[in-house]
Amino acid sequence: MNKKTFNISFIFILTMILLACGTTARMDNSWRRNLNGCKILKDDVLIYPVFVEEKRGAKWLQEEKKAFLDSLKVSTNWILAQSKAYNVNLNFIIEAHPNAIAVGLPGKNIAGAYNLASTNLGVAKINKHYDNAAKKLARAIKRSKKALPPYISRIKTKDQVIAKLRNNFQVESVVLLFIHKPEKNNNVFFSLNTLSNKTIEYGVNSFNKPSLMAFQILELFGATSFNFDVKKKRKEKIMKHIDDNFPNDIMAKPFQTLSKSTTGAVTDYLIGWTPKIDPVHQILMEGGKVKILKK
Repeated sequence: MNKKTFNISFIFILTMILLACGTTARMDNSWRRNLNGCKILKDDVLIYPVFVEEKRGAKWLQEEKKAFLDSLKVSTNWILAQSKAYNVNLNFIIEAHPNAIAVGLPGKNIAGAYNLASTNLGVAKINKHYDNAAKKLARAIKRSKKALPPYISRIKTKDQVIAKLRNNFQVESVVLLFIHKPEKNNNVFFSLNTLSNKTIEYGVNSFNKPSLMAFQILELFGATSFNFDVKKKRKEKIMKHIDDNFPNDIMAKPFQTLSKSTTGAVTDYLIGWTPKIDPVHQILMEGGKVKILKK
């Protein structure tokens, strides 16, 4: 990682798994495809970044927003290149919310957010925080000229934001990203509700790094991090299998530059690009609890 660019002493990547345990077997998302905001990763997909500000904190500058969106474009171009190997019809529409919203971070800052994430009650508070952000966002989204009747207005829950965006952009899959400003020596990265078929997914991020953006988009569509929290002996077997079969899979090496990264057979299956998976990879399908990754 480019230390000069990020100037950070430590990085956390926390994959938030709600309503399910953190094994790849349970992360097999075939049972939830075509549900929620992120369906199968194909056809037209809307990426909708929402820049978030603290009520009394620093404001987003236009050049900062542009830099983030440029990196996001690099990440989606990389995913498009991977999809061509499977003849997947895929097109990304990137449209940022026009104005930053003032909802801040759960726990008041990044450290507080990670402290919350250490308990089930805290995870619930994090989820509620972004549920409220989604409701606030929904009220701010206006009907576009592309929207077809009937326009979604009676839905009063957080789901209204996805319904409005689907209608405005005429797409099925919507990737909703809440983008926070980084703090000195610290960044935030959450993927919420990736194992539920009853609520919408959120990406929460403060990194301006294309590989992590691509990692998160794939994760929201069902891919899973290969950083398992299991006993040492079993982890050694898992890591050897990854090194032997998917040495450059982005879900194993999210900090690696995209030019060296790929998607492997397990990732391709989990995001719906292939219909089945070779039994030789069963060790990953039984994985273990996904843990916080420190870099």
